Amino acid sequence: MQKIITKQEALTKGLKRYFTGIKCKYGHLSERYINGSCIVCDSIKSARYYKTPKGKKTRAVFFNNFSKTEKGKALNRKSSNEYYSTRKGKDYKKNYQRKRRSIDIPYKIRENISKRVKCPQTTNHLNIPSSVSVPLIVSPVNSKLLVHTSTLCSSNVFDH
Repeated sequence: MQKIITKQEALTKGLKRYFTGIKCKYGHLSERYINGSCIVCDSIKSARYYKTPKGKKTRAVFFNNFSKTEKGKALNRKSSNEYYSTRKGKDYKKNYQRKRRSIDIPYKIRENISKRVKCPQTTNHLNIPSSVSVPLIVSPVNSKLLVHTSTLCSSNVFDH
């Protein structure tokens, strides 16, 4: 059971909530905000509001702005990493990539090249961003792979 504290004690201690041990008019036995409203009633009211078109728009604007902040980006990265480390997330990613490879030919080519071609200046594989659409001609030349483009690397010949 929670410790009973009056509204005045909460105000003097600088708390945002207090608990009287008395049910609200809707029968909830929970903490109350300093303004006197029951926490459970407030969460029910908020849930009802966010199901309306105006509430959905308000929430979308808030999360869109929040996701642009550093805190929002960090939270998004954290939750994405947690999801994709689960079995469900791994299966989703695998199926998504399989489907995208069958539909999006440039994606399939970028993926295959990044797996097979190494840039001489770095030890990792080439990372060709999806936003870059570079004319790419790949042809085998004397057991070497010749890539005709100036944006991939400064050197045009890669070992295969």
